[in-house]
Amino acid sequence: MIVFSLMAGAFGGLIRSLVSDKGLLLLPAILLNPDGTKSLSLGLVGPILIGAFAGLIAQGTPIIAALAGYAGTDFIENAVDLFLKGEK
Repeated sequence: MIVFSLMAGAFGGLIRSLVSDKGLLLLPAILLNPDGTKSLSLGLVGPILIGAFAGLIAQGTPIIAALAGYAGTDFIENAVDLFLKGEK
């Protein structure tokens, strides 16, 4: 069940990446900033990893895990807040 939750969450993160980037599959890249420094852009890998983690936290049906993966950081923030308040 854990593997399915991870996969469904990652799929939700991929869909979120496609929606937010208007259908583009942005690959990881090193970007040169105007001040001459470099930064790493994770591209679509970031939302997929966050989505997989959110799906793992949700651990319900694959649909719930995919929705949690799509919500990504919003879902994780709310889960942490509920945990810190002692609610389940």
